[in-house]
Amino acid sequence: MPGSKIKSPIELLVGYQRLLPMMFDNDKTVINLQRILGQYLFNPPNVAGWPGGKNWIDSSSLVIRMRLPESLFGSKELDLSAKETDAEMTEGHRHAVTMDTQPAKAVKMGKVTIDWSNYLAFWRGYKRAELPAAIAAYLLPVKLPAERLKQVTTFADNDSDEEYIKSLTILLMELPEYQLT
Repeated sequence: MPGSKIKSPIELLVGYQRLLPMMFDNDKTVINLQRILGQYLFNPPNVAGWPGGKNWIDSSSLVIRMRLPESLFGSKELDLSAKETDAEMTEGHRHAVTMDTQPAKAVKMGKVTIDWSNYLAFWRGYKRAELPAAIAAYLLPVKLPAERLKQVTTFADNDSDEEYIKSLTILLMELPEYQLT
């Protein structure tokens, strides 16, 4: 059933990459993002893997997930900190894992180069009035109520069709509904 499962951090990051191909100026940014979101690929907390489901969302990770699209695809710089290590995350490791006793250092996103060309070319075939519903249907696993979509649209950049498509996409990706699959 669409919209009934929360995307894992890797599903979220891969989804961003598939939607809008991007290049990071710092190769470690992707690893840092994985750590910040709580799913460092090939480094599960134990032999059972990551817990998943509602465990991907807590008060801090939801805010990060909702602000990440604007940091990646928009103009805002976002200072992020990795999740604190807890006993469950280190249980079962063969090598000693030390617990962080100091607050995690903030991680700067750095420069991200986005290739919007194919995405924009696809949406240019739509009339502006059709774009909000069409992009929402494409990005979100659940239908967004018309009133909510109208609210989101009021914050979109109207300077040009290109900026409108970009900003509308970012705004829709910041919604809690985008966190679902």
